[in-house]
Order: sequence, then structure tokens, then C-alpha cells
Amino acid sequence: MHLTRSDRRRRWLLRWRRLAAPAVNGHPTAFRSPSIRASNVAALWNQFRRDCRVPDGVRLSLDGSDGCRIELPLSDPYVLIGRGSQCTLRLDDPQLAEVQAALIWVDGRLFLVNVETSECRPWEALSEQRWSCGRWTVTVEGLPGPPAKRPAAAAMPPLPAVEWNNAGSVRQTGLTDPLTFIGSSVVCAVRLLQAGLAPLHAALLRCESAVWLINLAAAGATQVNGRACDFARLDPGDVIQCVRMTAQLTVQWPEAAEPAAALGTQRVRIADLEARLAALRQRLASEEAIEAIQRQLDVLEQFAAQCEQLLDAVPVETTVEA
Repeated sequence: MHLTRSDRRRRWLLRWRRLAAPAVNGHPTAFRSPSIRASNVAALWNQFRRDCRVPDGVRLSLDGSDGCRIELPLSDPYVLIGRGSQCTLRLDDPQLAEVQAALIWVDGRLFLVNVETSECRPWEALSEQRWSCGRWTVTVEGLPGPPAKRPAAAAMPPLPAVEWNNAGSVRQTGLTDPLTFIGSSVVCAVRLLQAGLAPLHAALLRCESAVWLINLAAAGATQVNGRACDFARLDPGDVIQCVRMTAQLTVQWPEAAEPAAALGTQRVRIADLEARLAALRQRLASEEAIEAIQRQLDVLEQFAAQCEQLLDAVPVETTVEA
């Protein structure tokens, strides 16, 4: 079997993370980044981190009731906690659900999403800055203060919206909150009553420059444009499908607000037009200089003609030798 360089690197990362994973009561506790789940997502994952404004130096600590302690860097846009294989932080604890909770960064703020109880709160709103799940106590160290408020000139453009079709009923929901949930729970802004749908099935992250999707259910339970994904950056017109139901969601951006990619394209076009305008101005200046020189040559030619006429009018004396 032929392995490419990226395949060998991915295998090495998986092996290293498996060996480096701490042991809890003799059972390994796996931690792996979603960035190594797919083969061609490194650039997308880095863009995800930048859009979520993930700070550096933040660490996640878990203290077990038996005295065990786990410390991990909280440098990913999101971390799924539970005992399921789809979790990035997998704990061998029968008290936990397949996906118990998620820690999600949105515009530099950390949110705790309790998938089991369908609750979502900013981390700074927690009492004593800690959270308990099963026999574990979760704390976050090195968390920066709340991000500064943006001035009015840097306010976000009009918000995107999600149009969803549930059993023939078409509705539209604006993404007014940093996190918008899709599922069957009453807390979900996009509530779909379909068999097999989790209470918190997926989350939509409204960042400053993009909208991202995170799958909170079982692996492969959420698809974007017909492809299963753990996370995805949504473009206008993308279709989200949960499980295999008929309800679909289409992300729509207002006409006055374009995603960052479209704005970048417009900036490139403007820069190209400005370069063309500068070239035209330079060419026009050159043509004006040529016309000025031509006018000076015409004046000189007229002066030369006048000089010749004057010379012709002057009598010429002829000397005859004897």
C-alpha cells in the first residue's frame, strides 16, 4: 500500500497522541484535534481558528474524584467532551453521555455548551469559573478578559439568516446570537421535530467574517451539500442536512452584507481598477507631454519659416572682379 507524505504524517500524529494520552484508572483518555480527521483541512482549520479568534496560552484542566489530573491546551476552536468516539476529549466515564458538552470559541469568548441538558453559557458566567461533569471538575486557566467592544465604525454588517424547511413549512431565522443551535430541544432557534434528531444536533457560529457549522451529534449525522462533516465554513446557498430527514437549511446573506471572501474579491477588483486608472493617467500624461513637444516644434517650424522669408527679402550684393 502506497502512503503519501501527508498520510504518514497523519499516522504519526495519531500514534503520538495515543501514546501521549494520559491514563485514567488504567484506561487511556484520548485527545485528538479534529484537524487530523480529514485529509485536506489544515488550511480550513487555521482559518477556523482565526475567525473564532482563539487566544494563545489557555489551558484546560480536568480533576477527577480519584485525584487524577489532566491538563491540555485549549487552542482548538471547539472541544467535544464525552465518551463517544467522535469526541475530541474522550473520557472513560460511564456517567458521561456520548457527547456530554462542548467548549466553543466565538470571537474570542469561550462558551460552555452542555449538550446533555441543552444549556449554553459563557464561561465567565459560571460560578467559581468551574464546571462538573460526572466525576470530573473542569477548569480553564489563562483565560483572557472579555474582548473589547468594537467601535460603531467597526460594527458588524447586517446579520445572515437561515431559511429552513420543516415538513413543508418554510421559515427564516436570523443569526442574532453568537451561537444558534439546530435540534429538537426547545432552546434551539432552529427546532426540527424529526425522528433521530438530537436535542442539540448542530451549532452555527456567527463570527465577525463568516458563519461556521459544528456537528454536535454522532459522526456523519450532519451534512453540508451532501457531504458529512464535523465542521464546515458556510457560504451563501449552502444546504445543511441533519440525519436523513427532509428538513434542510439554506444560509442566506443579506444583499448589503457579503462574506469576507466576497469582500476580499471586491477589494481585489478595486485594486485592479485603481492600477488601471493609474496606468491610464500615466499614459494620458505622456500623451499630453508629446502634444506639448509637438506644439513647441510647430512654433519652431513657424519661426524657421519666418527667418527664411526675412533672409529672402534681404538684397544680395554682387562683386564683379575686373
